[in-house]
Amino acid sequence: MDTNNPVVKPVYRTFHGPWHGDSKIVLGIDIGTTYSGVGFTYLCRGHEQMLHRVDKWPGQEGQHFRGKVPSVIWYNSDGQAMSFGAEALTSETRDDAEEAGWQLAKHFKLHLHPSTLRSKHKVTLEELPFGVSLKQIYTDFLGYLLRCTQERFEEVIMDGRAIWKNYSSDMDVVLAHPNGWGLREQDFMRRAAVLAGITTEE
Repeated sequence: MDTNNPVVKPVYRTFHGPWHGDSKIVLGIDIGTTYSGVGFTYLCRGHEQMLHRVDKWPGQEGQHFRGKVPSVIWYNSDGQAMSFGAEALTSETRDDAEEAGWQLAKHFKLHLHPSTLRSKHKVTLEELPFGVSLKQIYTDFLGYLLRCTQERFEEVIMDGRAIWKNYSSDMDVVLAHPNGWGLREQDFMRRAAVLAGITTEE
């Protein structure tokens, strides 16, 4: 998911044949070190299968086909998330952050890497905002991704608002992770997703 060129065209891919299973929403979430992205689909029994990407993010309104969003969050001195993604990198937000003394969480994914991976690739960790845990950062960012995904889902899926209301509480969620991550890192991601309201304990 990490790239120096975040501009990508949206993918609307049709899989051959209708969906024969129970109707459901499926999300695919990839939190990258520098950029993140979300794909989604509504699988409706008897209808063609179509994959969508969240290609509109707050702060990127004038930039078409932005399929990825910066993995950054500004936190205030109370540990409250104040601004996310592209909006966090605007000059206006940077000015607000400097004036208010906010701290930026970025490259936080590296903190979750196993120590063996960090040593192998000689990773240098940047400090997290004071008083903010890695779990809170992941939970806040996953919550942000979910809110943006819901908004885009309701825009591009016919009757999207009603469908989201009926199916989002039991949707399938796929969280991408590097090959070198083990059960500890996967469990961390799952627990953060639960706290963010994306999925349940099951």
